[in-house]
Amino acid sequence: MALALADLEAPLHEAQSSDASEAPLTCAEREVRALVLAGRSNAEIARARGTSLRTVANQIASMFRKLGVGSRIHLVASVCRDGRDSDARRTDREEPQAPLIPWRTLTPEERAVLSCAAGGAAHKAIAYELGISAGLVSRRLASVTRKTGVRSRLHLVVAYWRSVNANP
Repeated sequence: MALALADLEAPLHEAQSSDASEAPLTCAEREVRALVLAGRSNAEIARARGTSLRTVANQIASMFRKLGVGSRIHLVASVCRDGRDSDARRTDREEPQAPLIPWRTLTPEERAVLSCAAGGAAHKAIAYELGISAGLVSRRLASVTRKTGVRSRLHLVVAYWRSVNANP
């Protein structure tokens, strides 16, 4: 009986270990991930790699599926939060570093919205969590974006995690 139980457990452990290492990113997907983390658009990625927009979109979709993320914001948030791939944010073209968040200039409400947004939450999810309207979430994020001088929500998330990691 013990022999049969051991025979059953071995395939189970093999299946669990193969799931953890299943579908590693290809070289092309790693390159696309680095460009996404640098804040490049699909068109810029396609030009840099010499491929079509459709190829870039397919590689991004495949990468999101393999990494278990749903958007660029989720990808940046997971990489920055976990501290993985710090070198993946740099590409062959020098990108300006994200500025540090000027915490003293932010109101407590703006800080709350920013921390939710940095976790990858959508406007409606942030609004529900904080008990405010989605329009107010948009206005607060716009205010934070103006105060930090970043150009997009993606760059805002990178700046947030860079600031958090710089000031533990």
